[in-house]
Amino acid sequence: QAFCRPSGLGLSMISERAESVGGHAEIHSTPGEGTTVTITVPLLAPNLTNYRKLETHSNLLL
Repeated sequence: QAFCRPSGLGLSMISERAESVGGHAEIHSTPGEGTTVTITVPLLAPNLTNYRKLETHSNLLL
């Protein structure tokens, strides 16, 4: 059974993606209870350039 060590890039990538469309990401973690990740993005892209960047990605997980 192969084990893949996490690279630690996931949250950075989420934050960068949210910021690229005018949003932001927050993370709150409590030992023994869990972690909450909140991603806030506008319903409409702040400008057409950012909207076109978003359209070029084949997958967007919210």
